[in-house]
Amino acid sequence: RLFGVDPARFSIVPNGVLPEFGWATPDLFHERVGVFEFVLFVGRIEPRKNPLGVIRAVRRLGLPLVVVGEAPPRFEDYERLCRREGGGQVVWLEPRDHQDPLLVSAYAAARVFALCSWFETPGLSALEAALAGAAVVVTPHGSTRSYFGDDAIYARPNRLDEITSAIARAWTEGPAPGLAGRIASNYLWDHVAWKTAEAYDRVAN
Repeated sequence: RLFGVDPARFSIVPNGVLPEFGWATPDLFHERVGVFEFVLFVGRIEPRKNPLGVIRAVRRLGLPLVVVGEAPPRFEDYERLCRREGGGQVVWLEPRDHQDPLLVSAYAAARVFALCSWFETPGLSALEAALAGAAVVVTPHGSTRSYFGDDAIYARPNRLDEITSAIARAWTEGPAPGLAGRIASNYLWDHVAWKTAEAYDRVAN
């Protein structure tokens, strides 16, 4: 609309996820961190990602939370606030390489994954968690509905009651039956590569 370009000239190529997340097991996480059920957050510790909202929600619910990530420069005070409010209810893990075995195992061990950001496209960590078998609570802002459809539970970042009830529902209901299959069928990197190649072919021809 902004540039007056014919929509027929656009090719949509989604984000992708590695198939290894679908083969993950919780064993390594259980061995190194512990055997318990938990909500998982993976991402930068900054206001846009809203880990503080997730922390406050799980405190209300009395559920354990595992956070994997750190603050980017200039958001150290925000991370200190998150750590202070989380107290002993939050297990903090250092950021991990994308394919680190412990991170992959954490996705498989998680009962619920929560990413209630102000905006996501759609959140690669949410795709990874979904493929690994976790129930997903995610922001409605951005492209999340295009990826997850009705197979995720949505919670707005500025509605603490909404985040709390969404996590509680995901904890009780578990993952939607079609969620992991949706991701495996549409968003693995080989599928994304074909979409990319098709777009280049259209341009070249």
